[in-house]
Amino acid sequence: MFVLPARLSAVVFAVSLGIWLFFYYTTEPPLSARDVTLVVGVVTAGVSGGRWLWSRVGSRRSGS
Repeated sequence: MFVLPARLSAVVFAVSLGIWLFFYYTTEPPLSARDVTLVVGVVTAGVSGGRWLWSRVGSRRSGS
């Protein structure tokens, strides 16, 4: 099972909430539950991938 650290969970929550609020106030009708699940999944993948990439780049810099 994949478990996010607390800080990462907070980032995913904040970004997902921001995206949800944007679509809630700008589209008619607002996002459905399925759409919200997709948004959270994409944000989670993006944040996790960004964290992984950042750790790879950081380890290469310190190793050189």
